[in-house]
Amino acid sequence: MRRRFTGGELFQLRNRIPVDWLIKEQLHIPSKVIEGIFRFLCPLCNEFQTATNPNPSFPLEFNIYCNF
Repeated sequence: MRRRFTGGELFQLRNRIPVDWLIKEQLHIPSKVIEGIFRFLCPLCNEFQTATNPNPSFPLEFNIYCNF
């Protein structure tokens, strides 16, 4: 089967999607802004001890130290 995208293309695409928008508007994960930082409800520990890193675009969880 032929690949549709290269690894580099997928990397670029992922980094162009605003992860805050994805979490809030598309995935409908409960979220809020605390002290100017976007936080979302961690699906593993059910706490708002999270943040997003805009570059590269991925969410982080601080209680269980994982990247989503």
